[in-house]
Amino acid sequence: MTWMDKLEKRLGFLAVHGLLRYVAALNAVVFLLYKWDPRYLTLIDLDPNAIRHGEVWRLVTYIFIPQLGGFGTPDWFNAAFFVFFLIWVGDRLEQEWGSFKLNLYFIIGMVGTTIAAFFFGARFSNSMLISSLFFAFARSSLPTSCL
Repeated sequence: MTWMDKLEKRLGFLAVHGLLRYVAALNAVVFLLYKWDPRYLTLIDLDPNAIRHGEVWRLVTYIFIPQLGGFGTPDWFNAAFFVFFLIWVGDRLEQEWGSFKLNLYFIIGMVGTTIAAFFFGARFSNSMLISSLFFAFARSSLPTSCL
């Protein structure tokens, strides 16, 4: 029994089933709020200076800012694609790894992103965490003969 199995046996009841579905839904809500008032994103991004001044909600809320890429203002198509992509990748990873391991992966990614933001003293986004989910998905969906 590996340490991960032992950890899952002890703390597995804490796992949120469908975690990335909730993250995707909140990304959609944040996109709608952004369309209503673009200044909204400055209230929830990961800004170490603001966190030091008591705005601790930013430690979690930056995860819900959709990464829409592209140039100019984000449009509805990009937002819908991002949300559905996050749901698709999240469902497949949860099916492959299980809820507990996906939750642990995501939480460790959030903690790492937060530490990096404080270490470098810059505003960070969730784009690297979302990218790492895609790469984890690509890695886990490979047939075992390719490994």
